[in-house]
Amino acid sequence: MINKYSIGLVLGIVLSIVVVLTNIVFPNNSSDDGRIIGLSYLILFILFMGVGYFLSKKTNPLKNGAIAGAVSSAIAFFLTMLTFIVIDNLFLGIVSKQAEKIYGFTHQNTYQTMRDFINSGNLRGLVFGIIMATVFGGLAGALGASLRKLRILK
Repeated sequence: MINKYSIGLVLGIVLSIVVVLTNIVFPNNSSDDGRIIGLSYLILFILFMGVGYFLSKKTNPLKNGAIAGAVSSAIAFFLTMLTFIVIDNLFLGIVSKQAEKIYGFTHQNTYQTMRDFINSGNLRGLVFGIIMATVFGGLAGALGASLRKLRILK
């Protein structure tokens, strides 16, 4: 019943809801970098370890765990980035007031409009992020599968 695709979809939907809530419903014009971001990444890493742990099979458990972690992570990240792209374009008036966006736009000489600047960042984030999410999701999944294989967690 549970597979790497459904876990990635559910997590992507949850993250997308969080993005909408924090950027549109309850916008905060101050910096969103900080401890909470590091904690969020740690929680995601642990979740993808769980994916690898629970979805690793008896044959090739490390490979299956790594693939499950990588696929679910890539799906979740893609949905989250798609949400950023949509809300950044639909609600430009709100998101263009964020401190990082204002600072980045005023300290660059390439883009003429805030929309072009934001979309360029989103595109770079999508391409680079998918690669990184897949790699780290795969590593987390393999680690989770190895914990199961070594029977460290039962």
